[in-house]
Amino acid sequence: MAVALGRVTPVSALVTTARRAAVKARHGALRVRSYISKPRTVRQVSAVPLREHEPCARPIVVAGVHRSGTSLLRRVLDTHPSIACPPETYFLSHFVAMAEDGDVRAGLVGLGCPPDEQPDLLRGWATEMHEAYRIAQGKPRWADKTPQYHQVLPGLRALLGPDAQFVVITRHPLDVVHSISSRGWRLAELDDDLLTNTALYVAQGMARIQAFEASDAGCHRLSYEDMVADPEATLRPLFAFLDEPWDPAVLEHHRHEHNFGTEDVVVRGTRGFVRNSGNWRSFSPADLARIAPLLADPARAWGYDLERDLSS
Repeated sequence: MAVALGRVTPVSALVTTARRAAVKARHGALRVRSYISKPRTVRQVSAVPLREHEPCARPIVVAGVHRSGTSLLRRVLDTHPSIACPPETYFLSHFVAMAEDGDVRAGLVGLGCPPDEQPDLLRGWATEMHEAYRIAQGKPRWADKTPQYHQVLPGLRALLGPDAQFVVITRHPLDVVHSISSRGWRLAELDDDLLTNTALYVAQGMARIQAFEASDAGCHRLSYEDMVADPEATLRPLFAFLDEPWDPAVLEHHRHEHNFGTEDVVVRGTRGFVRNSGNWRSFSPADLARIAPLLADPARAWGYDLERDLSS
């Protein structure tokens, strides 16, 4: 009679299994003992951020998609005796991401920084260089103009606090698309065709800014076209919104020194307010027919009538 024999487990495997079970049991016992013996009152040492000066109470953010006239507006603001506005900074969006990251918030709690103190802490970290820059300039306020920040405007509001002010600058969207695409920039990955990709990027950026405007009372809007056509009439309401006295020096921003970074070198050499509009008319009729519908709705929300412009 044949006898079926089962597989015999080697002794070494049994020993390994037993050791693993023992380790697991020991770790479980340590967890239970740690929980039972933990102090009833937990005291955490709090980190104390150093502050050498009072921070700017009302920072300013310029909101506009690329090639909307943000560099020109930045020079205007930087010329004012109360406002220091450097070139693009790029890094504030990373602090917005930190502020919205639950793991970062938990990590700060572990360092002794409770949730209600974290906004001030992160704001201090995020704005330290801005504070140093405006102090070096001898000015009480700072401003930031970084076109990419249109993607994180609600986060910037939360990061910078309720007293921050936002200045929205608009420009004819077809001119914006022309300016970006003529440089060969691919600022997003929305379509394989570069021109369509650019139009979608501009339309989405405009829509984001418009949504923020609709939800936030701390915004002032001006257009690039108005600023270059009649600078004083356009800029006086801006500085009234910022609660800053009018200073005619802003009309001669080109006569003042400004730091430079990655911004357009053409703007660096521009004197005064030079109108640069209508370049979109160099697009072919086929290109305009393809991209104008993508921009029509956000353009209309800011007073640009693309259908009228295309028929003129």
